[in-house]
Amino acid sequence: MKFNIGKLGNIRLVENFHIFFWLIKDISWALELKALGVSMVIPTVGVTFLMMYRTRKTPDFFVNLSVLFGSVPIVFGCALSSLVMLSTKTTL
Repeated sequence: MKFNIGKLGNIRLVENFHIFFWLIKDISWALELKALGVSMVIPTVGVTFLMMYRTRKTPDFFVNLSVLFGSVPIVFGCALSSLVMLSTKTTL
C-alpha cells in the first residue's frame, strides 16, 4: 500500500524521524549508554541533510540549515567527549 500525501507530508515524516533519532540519542546519553548515543549521531545528522535536500527550493531550507548548524556542533562535541570517556575509562 503506497500513500501519496504530497511533498509537504513527506518532509513532515522526515522531520518526525529526525526528532525520533534525536530523542533516542539524548536518552541514551542520559542513561550513560554511550555506544548507543554515539551510534545515533550518523542517522540524526543524515536525516538533517535529507531534510535540507528535500527543502532546498523552499523557504524551509533555511530553517533546516539552522537545525544543521545548531545541532551538528553539539552532536559531534558530545560524541567526541563520549568516545574519549569510553577510551580512557578510569575508576575512582
